[in-house]
Amino acid sequence: MAYYDPHKNPNIRGEMDLMDGRGRLVKVRFLDQPVPNVSWFWFTLGNCTACKFFTSERCLNPKISPPEFVKYQHASDCPEFAAGVSDELLAEGRQDRLDVMKAVGLVPGTPGQKIHVIRDEAWTSWRAVIAHREQSAFLNMARDADHAARTGVPVHPADGDLSDDLERPVGHPGHNPKR
Repeated sequence: MAYYDPHKNPNIRGEMDLMDGRGRLVKVRFLDQPVPNVSWFWFTLGNCTACKFFTSERCLNPKISPPEFVKYQHASDCPEFAAGVSDELLAEGRQDRLDVMKAVGLVPGTPGQKIHVIRDEAWTSWRAVIAHREQSAFLNMARDADHAARTGVPVHPADGDLSDDLERPVGHPGHNPKR
């Protein structure tokens, strides 16, 4: 069975238009969640996807008209941007995203769960390539863990540690000093 992986062939050039100079990449471990519990988050500051007024279909800010919403969806310069997650998206399960925003100070407050911030960096094309590659590995770990939980049979019992965060110390064969 084929699995969809949005990080396998990312559109870095497309990300660049929104993220370059304004975006953040944050890698965290959710300490209260079972492994695999490490994930990357892309925060497009100034854009709808990281705004508390954004829903899946519209902007809740009365100062933004529907035509302006369409315009700002494809930009990172909305004058009414406010970092956060709308109540509608929280109801759809986006609590982790809001908790990470709180953990790195994008939104005031304390996360509702224990979070260890592994990386919190400005978006760069090189960092985005690494983040997509790692997020793809984390998705594969989650898929394998789900399969094992459903069937009782590990997918690759000899492979990998589900608690791996893919951070490698200097001198490790997988270490990349340009990261």
